[in-house]
Amino acid sequence: KVGALAAKLEPLGFICISRGQIVNCKHISSFYDDRILLKNVPEKSGGKPSDKVLLISRRRRKECLEKYTAYCMRTQKYI
Repeated sequence: KVGALAAKLEPLGFICISRGQIVNCKHISSFYDDRILLKNVPEKSGGKPSDKVLLISRRRRKECLEKYTAYCMRTQKYI
């Protein structure tokens, strides 16, 4: 399941933003209250990269912000 995979990937800088989505923190450009912005995400079909906005589930918002903040402190990424 995604939860078990997210637990294994968490030390590597991944966060689970919803039941079926895991995001690598190094690709997060902006973190808002209920969404994150990913810059230059490549398309599956080989199209031009574009920005993506992903919603964070209501239950995971606080947890995601804490984990992202800890990641930024650990890697000295300024938010």
